[in-house]
Amino acid sequence: MGASSSKDTELENALSKFDEGQAEKLESVFDSLSTDNILDKSKLEKHLSPYFPGNFINQIYNAFNVQAKDASNIKVEKRDFLVSICKVLKGYLREKAAILHDLSTTNIYESNFNLLLELCKTLIEAYIKAVEKSGLGSSHMQTGTTNEANTSLAMQLTSSIPEEKHGNLSVDDVETWMQKEVLVTRLFEDVFKACFLGADTILDTHKHGLKEGCEPTVEHMPRRTDILLPCKLDFQGHNIKTIIDIPAMLMLNHAVPLECRHIWRLLFATSCHGKSFTTFLHRIVYQGPTILLVKDREGAAFGGFASTSWRVKSSFVGNHDCFVFTLKPSVVVYHPTGMNDHYMYLNVGMKTIPNGLGMGGQFEYFGLWLDSEFGPGHSKAHPKSTTYGNPQLSASEEFQIEEIEVWGVGVAPEQEEQERSVLDREIDAQAILDLIGKERKSDGLREPEDSD
Repeated sequence: MGASSSKDTELENALSKFDEGQAEKLESVFDSLSTDNILDKSKLEKHLSPYFPGNFINQIYNAFNVQAKDASNIKVEKRDFLVSICKVLKGYLREKAAILHDLSTTNIYESNFNLLLELCKTLIEAYIKAVEKSGLGSSHMQTGTTNEANTSLAMQLTSSIPEEKHGNLSVDDVETWMQKEVLVTRLFEDVFKACFLGADTILDTHKHGLKEGCEPTVEHMPRRTDILLPCKLDFQGHNIKTIIDIPAMLMLNHAVPLECRHIWRLLFATSCHGKSFTTFLHRIVYQGPTILLVKDREGAAFGGFASTSWRVKSSFVGNHDCFVFTLKPSVVVYHPTGMNDHYMYLNVGMKTIPNGLGMGGQFEYFGLWLDSEFGPGHSKAHPKSTTYGNPQLSASEEFQIEEIEVWGVGVAPEQEEQERSVLDREIDAQAILDLIGKERKSDGLREPEDSD
C-alpha cells in the first residue's frame, strides 16, 4: 500500500473515486484513529479487533507503507491511509494483488501458500463477522457457520494455485489467482469496506439498483457483480436450521447467474414441510431457478442448481447454467462438460420411465437422483458423471435422504399456470389420494411430451 512521489495527484485521484459521503467518512475514520495526524497503531488495533486477530492487524498496519525498510519507523499519514484504502476498494487488480501479497508475506522476499490460505480463511471469518454486525444480517446468521466450513471454503478458493507455486508466490502469481477466483477479490473489498465505511455497506436491500416505485421483476433486475450474499434471505416465516451455511452460500451465490444473486426464497424444507414427494413437487415447480440441497443419512451434503423452472416432463430440460455441487465434506462446484444436455429431469406418474428428480447422467444412472418414493436416491459416477464431470456426490452411491431444502433464487417468476397440463395441476388432489392409498386412474396414461 506504498507511498508515491506524486502525492497530491495520487491523493486527488484516490478521492475522486469515492462519492462525497464516502470520502468524508474515510477522513473521519482516519481522524479518529490518528494522533498528531499520524495513524495510531493502538487505535487501529482497537478499531479492527472485531474483525481480525492481532497479528493480522499488525500486517495491515505495516502494509499501509511497504516502502519503509524498518517497520518500527512506519508513519502513516492521512494521504497514505486514503490512497491505500482506495487501492483496496477502487484500485486495479494488480494493486489489490500486491496488497494481498504483502499481507501474506513472511518477509519482503517470499510469500508462502499456507499463509495465503490462512489469509483467505481470515477474510471469510471477517466477512461473516461484518454480516453479523450489520443491521440486515440477522436472517443470514440463521444459516450460521463453523470453523470447518470456513476452512473448507478457504481451501477451495486456493485449490487453483499450482502446487509448484506454493513455496514462493509472486505478485504475478497472486494476480493470476485473483483473476480466476473473483470471489476472493470481492471478499477482500467487502471486508475492508465494512472496516472503514461500516458493516451496513456490505448488505444493501437496494443493491439491485431499482428505481423508486419499480417492481422487482425479472425484466427490471440489473446484472450486478458486487453481490456476495443475497441482499434478502426469505425464510417465508419458518425458523429452521438450514443445511447450508454462510461459506457455502457465498460459493453457490457466486456460481449462479448474476440475476439470481440478490434474493433467496425458501420453497421447501423437510424440517417444516415434511417428507412427501407430492408436497415437494407442488412447492418447487414453476418457481424459476432453484438451488436443491440434500443431506444424506451418512452426513454428506450436496445438491444442484436448476437454471430454469422445474416442471413435470418426460425428457431432460435446463441449460448450460445448471451445475451440481458438494457442500460436505468439501465445497466444490461442478459445471457442465458439454458432453450432453441432460441437465435436469422431473417426472411422476409414468410406468415406463423413472419417476423422481434427477440431474446429469442418464435414466437409471443419474449424477444426482431423488426417487419419487422420497427416501431413496443415488449418485452414480464411474469415475465421473458425463453431464457435469462430477464424482459421486453422496457418501454412498445409493443413499437415503435425511433432509432436503429447495431455495428459489432471484425474483419469483410470474405464474406459469397456463403451461401446466390438467394432470400436473392435480398435485393437491393426488396428496389426498396418497393418504387413502389410491392411485390416479390417469397415472401412466400420459403421453411423453415432445422435447422443447
